Amino acid sequence: MWNGFDANASSVEISFVVNGLQAVTDIEIKDNGDGIALEEINSRFMEDREYF
Repeated sequence: MWNGFDANASSVEISFVVNGLQAVTDIEIKDNGDGIALEEINSRFMEDREYF
């Protein structure tokens, strides 16, 4: 969530998906902050990662 505020978001929305047993199965966080260009995603998050 703090990532959204760091990216100048003025709005952060949190949604929960609940199954038939009333268990939370998904949590979605959306914000209107500055995004990352698609071309930059790999260089920001995937470089120097070790995969199993």
